[in-house]
Amino acid sequence: MSHHPTARPARSRRRARVAALGATAALALAVSACGSSDDSSSTTTTAAPDAASTTEAAGAATAENAVTVTSPGMSYEVSGTLQPGTATLTFRNDDDVAHMLAMARLQDGVTLDQVRTALDKGEEEAAKLLAEPPDQAVYGSPAPVGPGLSSTTTMVDLPAGHYALLCFFTTDDGTPHFQAGMVSELTVEGDEVTGTPDSDGTIELTDDAITLPDDFDGHGTFAVTNTGSAAHSMSIAKLDDGTTLDEYFQAVGQAQSSGKAMDVDGGVLDGGVDALLPDQTTYLTLDLEPGHYGYVSVEDANGPGMPAQHGEFDVS
Repeated sequence: MSHHPTARPARSRRRARVAALGATAALALAVSACGSSDDSSSTTTTAAPDAASTTEAAGAATAENAVTVTSPGMSYEVSGTLQPGTATLTFRNDDDVAHMLAMARLQDGVTLDQVRTALDKGEEEAAKLLAEPPDQAVYGSPAPVGPGLSSTTTMVDLPAGHYALLCFFTTDDGTPHFQAGMVSELTVEGDEVTGTPDSDGTIELTDDAITLPDDFDGHGTFAVTNTGSAAHSMSIAKLDDGTTLDEYFQAVGQAQSSGKAMDVDGGVLDGGVDALLPDQTTYLTLDLEPGHYGYVSVEDANGPGMPAQHGEFDVS
């Protein structure tokens, strides 16, 4: 095995998305491409979205249309159901290892037992259970989080339906977390909720960079929008003193390619946005602890070195 993780070709990454039941499998499936490159990032001011159409009633409705999914161990606990449209999802990791929350909207009548059986049989069987093509099963849900941390996104235009929730991270012996019990379900039904949260600025995902508001301080609710031509994500990690973003994600990539757990020295996964399609927007709520952080689009880890969509920032 080489010191630097090797990149997955684009076709392999698409096949990995199918195997993940249409959800972006985030670090566990794409970050192995991260190796050495420069640390440059692009941070510019972008205008906040127009909130004129957001009424007080809509704001109250979006605040109420929220659930928390907790991982107390190798399982998920879901606090309730969501209505379609504008819906807030918090993923809270109460376990002592990192977890992800892959969401996959299923065809009507598909059960969790069928999901488990399909995963054991392989990607073609898993794809048959999806309600939409795998490359369109992207909702703007929370990115993976490490022990004791949480991530919250408010998704826009979330379709009604029955969703499987899965973790594709592995234990150190190579066992996928979904085989250890991290398979659950979430129902999205009822009247559609409209409106959007108040925004403290826009984080823009492009084909070349991730740009942050120039007054970004790691606190607030931010509209995250993909203005590029392909799917992009934003995964955040809190870095230990003396560890660079490149070093941390290289270690994560080596762990993934070796079938090991995602918990490595040098930092901890701290949420973000799992993935967005072109012209798709979600809202990311952050309340980061003081420290040094890095962010990267794992969807763009398709060649040697860090993708262009990365950067670092401090929270005081």
